[in-house]
Amino acid sequence: MWLRGVNGLGVEATAGWRLREAVRVGVASKGGAWGGVVPVVGAPNAYAALLAERAGLPLLYLSGSTLSASSFGLPDLGLTTLDEVVEDARRITRVSKLPLLVDADTGFGGVLNVARTIQELERVGAAGVHIEDQETQHKRCGHRPNKRVVTTGEMVDRLQAAVAARRDRSFVIMARTDSVASEGLDAALKRAQAYIDAGADMLFPEALTHIDHYKAFTSAFPDTPVLANLTEFGRTPLFTLEELSQAKVALALFPVSAFRAAARATQHVYETVAKDGSQSAAIPLMQTREELYDVLGYDEYEKALDALYPPPATPAAQAPAAAAPAAVASLASSGGIGTEGQSVEEAKAKEEKNEEKEEEEEEGEVLLVEENGEKKEEKVVSETAAPNNEDEKKEKKKEDEESEDEDEDDDTGVVITADSAAAIEEELASGKEIKLKD
Repeated sequence: MWLRGVNGLGVEATAGWRLREAVRVGVASKGGAWGGVVPVVGAPNAYAALLAERAGLPLLYLSGSTLSASSFGLPDLGLTTLDEVVEDARRITRVSKLPLLVDADTGFGGVLNVARTIQELERVGAAGVHIEDQETQHKRCGHRPNKRVVTTGEMVDRLQAAVAARRDRSFVIMARTDSVASEGLDAALKRAQAYIDAGADMLFPEALTHIDHYKAFTSAFPDTPVLANLTEFGRTPLFTLEELSQAKVALALFPVSAFRAAARATQHVYETVAKDGSQSAAIPLMQTREELYDVLGYDEYEKALDALYPPPATPAAQAPAAAAPAAVASLASSGGIGTEGQSVEEAKAKEEKNEEKEEEEEEGEVLLVEENGEKKEEKVVSETAAPNNEDEKKEKKKEDEESEDEDEDDDTGVVITADSAAAIEEELASGKEIKLKD
């Protein structure tokens, strides 16, 4: 509980202060479970952070390698951005009070970028960062060959920018050096001295291959905590905490252990499903639903939800029948059900078709006829299109009388009654002249 307590001034402890206190107390506890070496475990995500806290571990770590692989499926070659790292850090610090150390690579750019990196990570609750002396454009995993480091002066600039940018003086600035592989141990020790002079709070000599190398660092800088990276399958042997304690190493980092184990278990589940068509054989590897809910505090969330929205004491009554028309209207307006079991689209199409039919009946048929050797169009009005007012009736009667007079004056040709287009076409086919008469 001391990790969540208050500092010596009686105020709420910051994340940086809690990280420093964890190291101080852990190193002083030589007879404790970790023999005076404080374990720092990589948390691939927020849920893993909860599991680490439950296990009683004191410090969390956000690995750049794990973030690249798990969140983006990319190798650890400096391909992620500051915003992406900040987002994963924020997710972890939101759910866990354990101090979080963040892999900040080379600071994501020049000295101004380094300053912004510190401020952004401090803002989301990180306890500290480590910044390395590799070249930004040639950034590689610390346990890979062909690493390139910047000059001591450039790294000093990075560290000074980081120290100046932090708002909380207890926010930890850890200097990582990758120079042992390319420049040797002595050169790396000289660099480390310059880094401490620039304001580094802790040291992270990367990819050391002998326990004596750690002893060289802790002997040269007895007042500066030194971290050992125990990543699996790398250049550094997996020293025990007892061995590291004898070398006076303060922190042991397990950066990718949980992610590697989770990845192997995930791969096994997928292969089992692909082979068996079932996950049954992989169930022993799985966390149960009850265990998952327990870690998440699922019941507490449900209790809060029930308090806001109490469940009804009795089953809800059915909606009254009067609500049915409104429901149908709502469905209809949204393109659901129309009238007589038709969809809205079908009902609308039928209505438009009826309107077109009525317009055709009102207009009647226009026929091409031949009269006295001349062709002209005549309109045949159907009976359903009768005039619907007195003026129109009088006008039609007058037209009919005039038409009858013309028929009496002209007795040539054949007079027929045209009830349909078929009759007209038949007479035209016989070669006769046609006169129309109602």
